[in-house]
Amino acid sequence: MLRLIKHHKIYFYNGSVFILMFLQPNIVGIFISASFCREINDKSYIKEDIRYECYNETHVTFLFSLILPAFVNNFKKNFKFKS
Repeated sequence: MLRLIKHHKIYFYNGSVFILMFLQPNIVGIFISASFCREINDKSYIKEDIRYECYNETHVTFLFSLILPAFVNNFKKNFKFKS
């Protein structure tokens, strides 16, 4: 029984990695397009879905959660600190 469970875990992990690799470009594209805005009648709306306004509290939080980790990761790569 234990071997059967181990096999199921391996299938789950392999399937998850495959799905992630297959869907990653689409997910990244959606996140990037959700960060752009377009102007309609002197109001800014999210380009991906114009039901939502740009630069409100939710949109700014989304932008920071998207940009900040990339910035920190890039900063760590370029400026390696010596201990």
